[in-house]
Amino acid sequence: MLLWNDEAVVTLNNFNTNIFDCYLGFLNGPLCHFTAFYGAPATHNRIHSWTLLKRLKDVAPMLPWMIIGDFNEILYNSNKQGGSLRRESQMEEFRSVLDFCNLTELNFTGEPFTWTKSRHQVETIQERLDWCFTNDLWVTHFQPLSTSHLDFYSSDHRAIAVNILPLNLHQQQSARKTRFRFEKMWLKEEEAAALIKDNWKFVTSGDITHFQSNLSTCTDALQRWHHHKFGQMKKDISKMQKTVAQLNNTADRTQAGVTQLQQSEKILDELLAYEEEYWHQRSRVDWLQCGDKNTKYFHAKASSRKANNTIKSLTNDLGLTVTGKENLTQFLVFEVYLFWSNESDTKSGSDGMSAMFYQNYWDIVGSSVTQLVLGILNDGNDMTQLNNSIITLIPKVPNPSEESALALKRTLETYHKASGQLLNNDKSVMSFSPNTSCAQNFFLCNIRDAYLCHERYLGLPSYSGRDKQELFSNIKEKDRLIWHHSTSGSYNVKSGFHLATHLEDQLQSSSSDANRDWWKFFWNLSLPPKIRIFSWKVIQHILPVAVALFKRKVIDSAACSLCNSSWESIGHALFGCSHAKNIWKESKFIIDFHKAQSMFNGDYLHYLSAVYTQEDFELFICLLWGIWTDRNRVFHGGKARMSSSIISYTTGFHRDYSRTKHLSNPSTAAAAEHSSTHQNSTHQTLHQHTPWSPPNINGFKLNVDAASNSDQQKLGIGAIIRSHDGMVVAALSKVVQGSFRSDEMEAKALFHALNWVSQSQLSITHIETDALRVSTALNSTKSDLSCFSDLIFDIRCLLSFFPSVLVSHAKRSANQAAHGLAKFALGLDEDISWVGEIPYPIFTVVVNDLNL
Repeated sequence: MLLWNDEAVVTLNNFNTNIFDCYLGFLNGPLCHFTAFYGAPATHNRIHSWTLLKRLKDVAPMLPWMIIGDFNEILYNSNKQGGSLRRESQMEEFRSVLDFCNLTELNFTGEPFTWTKSRHQVETIQERLDWCFTNDLWVTHFQPLSTSHLDFYSSDHRAIAVNILPLNLHQQQSARKTRFRFEKMWLKEEEAAALIKDNWKFVTSGDITHFQSNLSTCTDALQRWHHHKFGQMKKDISKMQKTVAQLNNTADRTQAGVTQLQQSEKILDELLAYEEEYWHQRSRVDWLQCGDKNTKYFHAKASSRKANNTIKSLTNDLGLTVTGKENLTQFLVFEVYLFWSNESDTKSGSDGMSAMFYQNYWDIVGSSVTQLVLGILNDGNDMTQLNNSIITLIPKVPNPSEESALALKRTLETYHKASGQLLNNDKSVMSFSPNTSCAQNFFLCNIRDAYLCHERYLGLPSYSGRDKQELFSNIKEKDRLIWHHSTSGSYNVKSGFHLATHLEDQLQSSSSDANRDWWKFFWNLSLPPKIRIFSWKVIQHILPVAVALFKRKVIDSAACSLCNSSWESIGHALFGCSHAKNIWKESKFIIDFHKAQSMFNGDYLHYLSAVYTQEDFELFICLLWGIWTDRNRVFHGGKARMSSSIISYTTGFHRDYSRTKHLSNPSTAAAAEHSSTHQNSTHQTLHQHTPWSPPNINGFKLNVDAASNSDQQKLGIGAIIRSHDGMVVAALSKVVQGSFRSDEMEAKALFHALNWVSQSQLSITHIETDALRVSTALNSTKSDLSCFSDLIFDIRCLLSFFPSVLVSHAKRSANQAAHGLAKFALGLDEDISWVGEIPYPIFTVVVNDLNL
């Protein structure tokens, strides 16, 4: 967070999680380059921090530069106490960056270490991680800096402070004594309530003199009591801060010292809370209801208000400048009669008593106030003594001049006629009632050069007296969860599945080229579908063996149903079981049973596919299927077959299937050839060239298309309007920076084209686009959470200018003119439009469309 007061002029250059970079200036003072820096905490990311620091050097090489912050690095091992030594190469990188940027380390006051690990423990590690550096140009414009290492303030880092003083700084005026003001923090003190009760004397007559006497007596008593109880608050805070600092900085840490540190910090927090409330009242920040360790902010706000309100000199109508306290007092102060009114805790009357005094102690002073008011209203008592006020008119400008004073005077003179605020178009949006048409909305926004608000206005307009539930029922939430992996912006199972498989393909090695070639080989094996699916399950490790079923609590035991000697995994069921081993020993295949039993995700099958021919590997898979089929027969209560019969059956099954598949059928081939000829004819018919069709008589058709250049991040937009006789009315080639999805790109093209038509006051009756999704969405009433849907909404608003327009989809061959203009726009730096002539990039296309 970067904060500054009214005396500083800050121009922010850049900011992110690691830096605030800006130009820092002062009223009538020099300008400097200021950077608040945070170095990467992880050592392997530190190189990126140093690269960033080098680039910051070139932001303003001719200006004084100060950089301050937590660099998460030390310069030398002497900047560290406790723990292991820092690597020399790591510190050398930091020193090299500072030398490259011409930054110099500043002197400091206070403790040498700014960061402490485990501050509330006996064993700690301390380092100087927070630094302030300046370049060589700093001393030419500013006084030399010195860094102050302050206390920790509920953090593991010390606060560091520097005092920036220009070389030509003038001496500040001495402070003056302020008037009495009732303090808000007194409301929490029972002593204050008792003091007011003892000094407030009830008077039944309603006399103003007695009432003012009560106020004066309470004021004097409260001032004396405040000085006794809180007068030393600043000194008490300073004393307690020194105590906490000493306990933090002690070299020999003990458990008793840590306990004392925690108690001292608790007392300091209470004192700071009192101080915060004190300055909160004086800051007059009405929008901040309660503070959260913002004492410095409130103090700065009050000090800034005091600096702005301080009048050093005044010039009268004769041009005579008045200075000095007595002359200024005579010149400024005048008395007026005002009704007694106090609006908030931070605003008080001339007697120093704010509204909270009367609100909180009404049981004490209420009767006297009531009698006073009744005396004024009923008896006509004089109230002039009650309403003495001091009014000072101060122009709230940094450098007040005669022109600003005259402007203020004119404002005060015309205040009774009108009161309002200027509209900032850059920070304003326009909202309309539901009865306002989209055309009127867009027209008014163009006049005011303001943004159209697509969300329901959250305030309460004049018609809000109706049912509030109905009024707010359609308010659109500003924070929306959008699923970017579907076109609608909403999650569905299909998009979730595709994302999961895509991520899995990226993470697993199965997406490699070698694995992809193996899977192509696998699916081309000459195997029956049921055997191919069985082998796929083996490779995917999803066969329902006893271990898997037991894990899912389907069966009570994970033991093998054939040998009962081991847990039945896929490797055991197909290779390790005694029944399976007998079958493999009688077959022609040589099996490494150790590797086979430990098979995972079919890795052993991958190996065998490279050892055997395709035909032998197909027979091997069939034999696996035969072993699994026989296992299932036993599992479901049947008897196991002999090993030789299983081998004989699977071998014959594979031979018969292969022979049948490779037999050619002439009638089937003829039918396939006829089907292929028919499909090719249909394909050619469907892809015939579809020409552009002109609109009806007296109609005007707008054709729109988009083209993109992903390398240059450019979007080309083409639009052409033609009449019923094919003559060009107007055309546009527009270039837009950005890279978008295809549907968003086409929607943006239509949006910019309609905006161009509207601003050119052209007429259209028909719109054609070759983007089917755009035309479908515009002719539908559905909406979703996607960015595409927001674009469609904006297009509908523009279409309201053309109430009778028809939007339809056209094939690419019928949209060649707009496509050519879009491609041409990619090579442009500025937009080009044509009126009443054929654009030269598409001359041939327009002539061909006209002849057709």
